[in-house]
Amino acid sequence: WRNMFENTACVQFDHRMLAYGTALSGTGLFALARSGAWHALPIVTRRFVAAGALAVVGQASLGVATLLYVVPIELAAAHQLGAIGLLTCALGSAHSLARAAAVPAVVVAAAL
Repeated sequence: WRNMFENTACVQFDHRMLAYGTALSGTGLFALARSGAWHALPIVTRRFVAAGALAVVGQASLGVATLLYVVPIELAAAHQLGAIGLLTCALGSAHSLARAAAVPAVVVAAAL
């Protein structure tokens, strides 16, 4: 288990695999939401999902640029801030959906 935390190549590989999973899930969520249920979602959720898709693209771009330029501190810090932004979008989406689930179905049907 120490190899995952102390071997630089393994840490880079793990980070890259997590990035692939995050990019696929973030863009997949946006594509799935846009494919059919977009107008049924609350406006706040739509904004968080769209911002999350944009944050995923920005985060991946920052990650690649950080590696290409051999980890300058400015890009590394921007990559960390991007992670906070992406986490904020994910938590905001989940929170807005949890609040939407608490609204009775009759109110939702009347709003459509």
